[in-house]
Amino acid sequence: MSGVGEEKESRMRDWITALSLLTTALIAAPAMAQERPWEWGMHPGWWMWGAGGMVMVLMMLVFWGLVIAALVLVVGAVSTGFAIAAAGGDEQPLTGSDLEQAKAAALAHTGGGTVTETETGDDGAAYSVEVRLADGTQVEVNLDGNFDVIGQATDDDGPGDQEGPGDDD
Repeated sequence: MSGVGEEKESRMRDWITALSLLTTALIAAPAMAQERPWEWGMHPGWWMWGAGGMVMVLMMLVFWGLVIAALVLVVGAVSTGFAIAAAGGDEQPLTGSDLEQAKAAALAHTGGGTVTETETGDDGAAYSVEVRLADGTQVEVNLDGNFDVIGQATDDDGPGDQEGPGDDD
């Protein structure tokens, strides 16, 4: 049986060799066909120098113009998304009775001061009130929906969330 396996292996090797030689010859044939003196009629793009060439140039300009326009739109959309994300959430200033109740709760918690800003939905709280204390420090008091204090943090932001010294945000 080993003779039959060796014979099949030998035939397979012969076929691979023959196909390799044939492939090499076929690949080299076009290159050898080009071995002649160069003339304008032989140039692969000879047809582009007439009216058809202008059409081709216009088609390329339209294509690349569309590609560049698409890239500009994508960059604009991405940067707009980043700008919206960086601008903050949907916090709105408090008004009416909510404003009065939030101010009263925050000032009672801090023991006095001046309310510089109020807003809804900041840092997971229903309401946030920024209070400037007598010593000049800014404190953010977070309230739940019942105007109960759920947290307090020193706030380096100025009124309207203007960045203050030493503020990392």
